[in-house]
Amino acid sequence: TAKEGEKRWPSLRGHESDRIAEMEQALRQTEVVSRDHRVIQAIAMLKRNKVAIKYPDSVRKSWPQFWKFLNDSPRLINRE
Repeated sequence: TAKEGEKRWPSLRGHESDRIAEMEQALRQTEVVSRDHRVIQAIAMLKRNKVAIKYPDSVRKSWPQFWKFLNDSPRLINRE
């Protein structure tokens, strides 16, 4: 939950953006509009082809090969 995340990692609220709020929002969206590479990577791995990413190049900051990895990987999380 958001409360658990804030308790464990209080810096998530006051970093460049409120990462807890961004993640909660991204989990509800069919298009992720966050520019945060961590949010994009997490949601892309979770939802795979069921979500659009508005700023896919944002992941280059930390993992330039992310999209190739995701495309070449078997399903990482099975939520169905």
